[in-house]
Amino acid sequence: MKKIVMLITLITSVIFGGDKFSNNWDTFSIGVRSNNFQTATFSNKNLVYGLDFLHIGFSLETTEYNYWDGEYDSNSFDLSINVFMPRIGYRKKIGIFDRINTYAQIESFLVIPFASISGEGSSASENDLEDLFDSIGFRGCYIIEYMFNDQLSLSADVGLNWVFNSFELPGGEFEEYNDEISTNIATSFTKLSLNFKL
Repeated sequence: MKKIVMLITLITSVIFGGDKFSNNWDTFSIGVRSNNFQTATFSNKNLVYGLDFLHIGFSLETTEYNYWDGEYDSNSFDLSINVFMPRIGYRKKIGIFDRINTYAQIESFLVIPFASISGEGSSASENDLEDLFDSIGFRGCYIIEYMFNDQLSLSADVGLNWVFNSFELPGGEFEEYNDEISTNIATSFTKLSLNFKL
């Protein structure tokens, strides 16, 4: 429930924030990252904030022959994960060369998953699956922007993502301890964005 409240608060404050928020952004960007990941970003001078979305779906259907009754048995398993990633960061202009601007940018973001599991043969609970994806991350990048005119530009980013996660694996029925696993993943990325300026 806390995840839903956080997302609703962020989205409504960006879109319907009135004079205190929504009228203060001066640039809106739509981007595509190297892994076909779409992003939406708002900028207000040096402050950047946005929301990314990812959907993962998996469906499995098995059919096996039952020798006892001479019939075929079918089982199905469906998994759906919707991942929201609100983020906030800081952008600093480094240089200006005619129509080209360069920036350095850092961001922090949350990975907030919502999982749904249905079907037979499911041993993992939705909460366990959400804990597996629930993470915090940081991103740093270098940006080159080409200004077509005062209101439209195209930018290219190259940078590094670093995601941290920690989750517990519950013990068995008669075990009084849990195993805790901590992970961190770093990946490079590129992004191409179309920017609209007010």
